[in-house]
Amino acid sequence: MSDSDKTKAELMADAEQLHQRVIELEASAAQYEQQLSVVEADQERLRQLYENAPLGYQSLNAEGDLLSVNPAWLSVLGYTRDEVIGKWFGDFLGEHHQEAFRHRFPCFKQEGAIDGVEFDMLHKDGQTVTVMFNGKIGYNVDGSFMQTHCIMQDVTDRRQAEEKVVDLAKFPSENPHPVLRVASDGRVIYANAPGNVLLQNQPDPDVAQAPVGWMETLSEALNSDSPAELEEQSGGRILSLMFAPVVDSSYVNIYAHDITDRKQTEERVADLAKFPSENPHPVLRVASDGRVIYANAPGNVLLQNQPDPDVTQAPAGWLETIAAALDSNSPAELEVQSDDRILNLMFAPVADSGYVNIYAPDITERQRAEEARRESERSYRDVVEGTGELITRADAKGGFTDVTHVA
Repeated sequence: MSDSDKTKAELMADAEQLHQRVIELEASAAQYEQQLSVVEADQERLRQLYENAPLGYQSLNAEGDLLSVNPAWLSVLGYTRDEVIGKWFGDFLGEHHQEAFRHRFPCFKQEGAIDGVEFDMLHKDGQTVTVMFNGKIGYNVDGSFMQTHCIMQDVTDRRQAEEKVVDLAKFPSENPHPVLRVASDGRVIYANAPGNVLLQNQPDPDVAQAPVGWMETLSEALNSDSPAELEEQSGGRILSLMFAPVVDSSYVNIYAHDITDRKQTEERVADLAKFPSENPHPVLRVASDGRVIYANAPGNVLLQNQPDPDVTQAPAGWLETIAAALDSNSPAELEVQSDDRILNLMFAPVADSGYVNIYAPDITERQRAEEARRESERSYRDVVEGTGELITRADAKGGFTDVTHVA
């Protein structure tokens, strides 16, 4: 039947079918446009994520050449995209890490993922940047290798900080003196080699437990939250133990220093310092203005026996001699009376410090002996010369040493 033979009703039915088909096609087109818009929006979000991600991204082909990198990757290493795309990844590694990449990349492709792999990469300015990669392999539909997808993180600062911590952690073990960490119950948490020697040299040696004699000082440091000290003998040496408390962790760090030489020096100084106080004769130190800086016990007696007694000020009669000694920077002497004794004051100047040290030996007996000798000589001459005869005295060589006067 030709189209002309169709009834009006049939034509109307065909038209309606065509209209419905158009509506269906228009709906499908609108749905496609909507799906396309969603896909494009997703692609834009992925592009934004790729371009603005704070972590670097890279993709490698099967040979290890760079297929793609994002701006963060370029920023970390200082290159432009044209300088890296198509280049072998190993070209951007430090020489000692290139071989590591040659070995690891086939393993990565075989295993399908990596986690926390670190490489030292070369910045464009020549500096080394330590980076860490996490990644997976992308596959084709047939399951064959397509490309890698890896996230890169710059861990240079973290690695340097970790190395610094490790380096600092060597201090106790490298310290030539004992270093220990002891818990509040006396348990030894840590001891370097000299620390173990110290523990072994104690009366009750136990490298796992602090000596009983330390516990009081340990508790004192923790309770007061302030350092405490203790002196210990170890192998013939004297050690000063500094207990540094870490209250929040309930332990003390103990740092021991050998103070043997210092103690011996202090003892020698203290022993030498006894000389003035142990001297049976007066010893004084007097400033240029006459102020008494020091006087031993006999020195105080001497001051009290002067015409103007004052144990804090030298007698006025001494000041001229003090000044003369300091001005000439040479010793000066002065004889003084103290009770019934005669003292010879030796003023030894210390000009740079503006004082004199005064040493006062008792010369009473010497003075009396000299006076007795002089008196004996006078008596002898009186007797001999009164005889009226010539009397001579000769020495061992026959020379005359004395001839009496003949009247």
